[in-house]
Amino acid sequence: MSSINTVAVFGSFPPQVKIAITDSSTQSLHQALTGQDAVLCVLGHTVSDRQVDVINATAKVGVKTFNPSDFGTPKGPNDVPEYRAILRKKAQAHALLEEKAKEDDKFTWTSFWNGSLLNRSMALFPNFGFDLKNHSVTIYNSGNESFTAMSIGRIGKPIAAVFKHPEETKNRYVRLFAFTISQRTILEALEGLTN
Repeated sequence: MSSINTVAVFGSFPPQVKIAITDSSTQSLHQALTGQDAVLCVLGHTVSDRQVDVINATAKVGVKTFNPSDFGTPKGPNDVPEYRAILRKKAQAHALLEEKAKEDDKFTWTSFWNGSLLNRSMALFPNFGFDLKNHSVTIYNSGNESFTAMSIGRIGKPIAAVFKHPEETKNRYVRLFAFTISQRTILEALEGLTN
């Protein structure tokens, strides 16, 4: 891909980015998406139900691949009611993507799982275990259980790399992570910074 176009409802972007303002109507989405090779959807979870409209428009105008706004953790059971609602919307989008890919073998999708966005999780969710403001931590289980994570600043490179490998990544989930870490490892690093 040699150019990047942005479909936006509002915001500002660098001058080299072509901006297509849309009101999110079907006609407006069709106009903005026509001629594009790929869509990387980055809708927030509060408007993720609109993703279905974008998927339908993407498939209708012949875009080759769609990357849903599915960053974070994999689908599956979750005990947090608010997160269950988000997962339900993601599952609806994935069912539609799978349907569109079966209907048209030229239409593909790739979903990204990046685990926790560690810097964001630590800042926004003290229940993640770390309350940076009050210099306290809640260790879950032993704290030695490993999990994969990514920082917001590092997520772009692996996503861009996926676009260079369309056959290997089509119609599947791609797991992205910068590191594997545990709560205890994070705690040791934070203690090293504050001592």
